[in-house]
Amino acid sequence: PFNLNKWIDDNRDLLKPPVGNKCLYNEAGDFIVMVVGGPNARKDYHYNEGEELFYQLEGDINVRIQEDGKAVDIAIKDVQWYQMSTKNPDVEKPFEAEKDRKANAHVGRARNEVIRTMVDEVPATRDFYNSYNPFEVSAADREAYESYRAGLSKEEAALLDAGYHFYGVTFENQGGLIMPLVLRFTLEDGTEEVKRIPAEVWLKNEDEFTKWFNFTQPVVQITLDPFLEMADTDRSDNYWPAMQEPSKFDVYSRGATSRWQRNGRSNPMRDARAQGE
Repeated sequence: PFNLNKWIDDNRDLLKPPVGNKCLYNEAGDFIVMVVGGPNARKDYHYNEGEELFYQLEGDINVRIQEDGKAVDIAIKDVQWYQMSTKNPDVEKPFEAEKDRKANAHVGRARNEVIRTMVDEVPATRDFYNSYNPFEVSAADREAYESYRAGLSKEEAALLDAGYHFYGVTFENQGGLIMPLVLRFTLEDGTEEVKRIPAEVWLKNEDEFTKWFNFTQPVVQITLDPFLEMADTDRSDNYWPAMQEPSKFDVYSRGATSRWQRNGRSNPMRDARAQGE
């Protein structure tokens, strides 16, 4: 019997970049058995009319394929974030005031604030709206809120108080092959939740759909295919907010100061000098 693990241990030097692979049998004809090492990243494709079997022993593998001539890719196209209103004026009005302040924080408004107008110079010209603050909480606002709360059932009040955050995630099929989806949500406190969605979700629309998720705290990161289980050709569109993955150059050059180190070899001149010493 052939011990594949022993062969790998004895020949690891053949599985390093820049080639990173080795055929086990040189005279096997169309029956090709190849061991591939890493890191290895390629953007080209090869065409094979026969079947292929990938058997992974170590590390992670991401096999990128084409379907009907199109590169297979699922993208996070858009994310909508909503939070249920508490209806409490002491909570909602300060929130609206801050949102209004940010929306109007531009240079034109800042300049106008230092300009004195007729209303400033002549108090008699002022009316109700010169002093009206739409974000001030009034007694009538609080009474209306108490009346609203009194009309809720226990279940409705619990749902209102839960403070759920709702996220509508739109997925786009850019390559023609529908696949199950795996999502990892990273929450504000650092905890993570993984959601798995079966491929049947694409039945009504094979090009694009939106699915909603809810959490009791804000989401700071959404990752599509976090465990590299999908045949996805472009991972740059698998994140919200957008995040750039390291390129092949970045991966090879990180921690390596020369072309010899980047290719997994030592500098022969340096080795010769060391032996001479």
